[in-house]
Amino acid sequence: MSIPETMRAAVYRGVDDVRVETVPVPEIGAGEVLVRIHTCGICGTDLKKRAFAVSNRPFSEPKV
Repeated sequence: MSIPETMRAAVYRGVDDVRVETVPVPEIGAGEVLVRIHTCGICGTDLKKRAFAVSNRPFSEPKV
């Protein structure tokens, strides 16, 4: 099976801004594996924490 050059990803661009975008497939480094994901989701609690600034964890932008 060949590895594609791009993939679809949910990208965090800021508060209330998560977009599905086409991004490059990451390069595989020594000791790493690349996993194909069929389905994923975003936890509703995480969205509420971000929307109401409950979390004190910093988010860097963008986050894939």
